[in-house]
Amino acid sequence: MKNIVITILALIVGSSISYGFAGSLMYMEYQNVAEGSFNDIKETVPDRLPDNVIFPGKPKQVALFYGKGTWGTGRNQLKNFLYSHGRSYKVIYEKDILNGSLNKGGFHTLIMPGGKSWIYNENLGATGAQEILKFVNAGGNYIGICAGAFYATSHRQGPTPTPVNYGIGLLTGIAIDGTALKMTPFKTGMSDYKFLIPSFKNTYRTLLLGGPALLYTDAEAKAKRIQVYSVFAKDLPAMIAFEFGKGRVFLSGPHLEVEESQSIIGLKYRDPDSEWPIVEYVFATHFKNPR
Repeated sequence: MKNIVITILALIVGSSISYGFAGSLMYMEYQNVAEGSFNDIKETVPDRLPDNVIFPGKPKQVALFYGKGTWGTGRNQLKNFLYSHGRSYKVIYEKDILNGSLNKGGFHTLIMPGGKSWIYNENLGATGAQEILKFVNAGGNYIGICAGAFYATSHRQGPTPTPVNYGIGLLTGIAIDGTALKMTPFKTGMSDYKFLIPSFKNTYRTLLLGGPALLYTDAEAKAKRIQVYSVFAKDLPAMIAFEFGKGRVFLSGPHLEVEESQSIIGLKYRDPDSEWPIVEYVFATHFKNPR
């Protein structure tokens, strides 16, 4: 894997296009990009849980992003997870990040769910990126799933054949869209993923909807203490956790937030196991001040 990482990162040199998409990230809408490609109308149960919940003794909240481009099924499943695990949360939108609310002391974690990361980039812009980086650098936690993982990185490869400047730079490596690039083993739907977490199964069957592999240099791995939680075939990192300033970050290409018993997608793809215990493990063991 080391040689793959170094080779691909070398392609960054000479790539100076801002975002790399002819001035508009919306270019990606038509370039074989599978992020957020499902129609939500019949995919999940209605979102009936409250948007603002504080459990006794847990005044600080998780900020769950519900802005433009987010995938309804994924954000709904994340809300179900937080509520069922007794974690205080509040739904937020672009305006809440842009007006500085994220950094006013009420939140300990930001979750950027799956969806369309280029829409996150365009609507949050430089100001939103600065607010999120400030939040994590000061000690906040960040969870990015699929689109949220793409958004967290500095470079993206796919649908472009070489890496281009892209996201906010919590990870300065490359998010590779292997689905758009038609790379093995990337495919839309269920696949078996190798897990490297103590006391967990070695393999989980998990949903992929165009999510990335996450590449980085040995130097970044050392500086940020990157831990690999799961890999695609060929040992490309699929889920990683690391430090950023005083904060902690967890990124996942696959959709481990989709609970099989609560989602038509889970039933459709016959996902046999729940990955919610892995999300809880991230909160309990990796994040600081998770309550």
